[in-house]
Amino acid sequence: MAEKIVVVIDDDTPTRRRAAEALRHVLGAHVLPMRSGEPAIAWVRALRPALVLTELRGAGFGAELIDRLARDPDTAAIPVVAVGEDGPDGRDRAARAGAAGFVAKPFTTTELVAVVSRCLVALTARDPRPVGLAAD
Repeated sequence: MAEKIVVVIDDDTPTRRRAAEALRHVLGAHVLPMRSGEPAIAWVRALRPALVLTELRGAGFGAELIDRLARDPDTAAIPVVAVGEDGPDGRDRAARAGAAGFVAKPFTTTELVAVVSRCLVALTARDPRPVGLAAD
């Protein structure tokens, strides 16, 4: 995955850094960490990343961002993984928003990398089923 670009959007600096570092070090991804959704949307349109990782709750990002990217023909094919509170509310909200995957907070590097990797493999295989949205 050395040439893959991932955009990470979260207004919580420690979470954003931890996610970016995990994706960089474990997957070898080029990561663009972003604090808010509006600038991120412009970067996603310009870069066409392999994946977007976003906090599920937040003004201007999260469910709103997932919906905006899905409705834009230039970004609709880019999978979005949502990060949020554990439990049915988080998973259901991610599924309703159209997320390709879900990672519960607080997450481990292993959990994050597993969901992101499965989404990227599913994208390559053209498998549209969401990852991590069903309670285990």
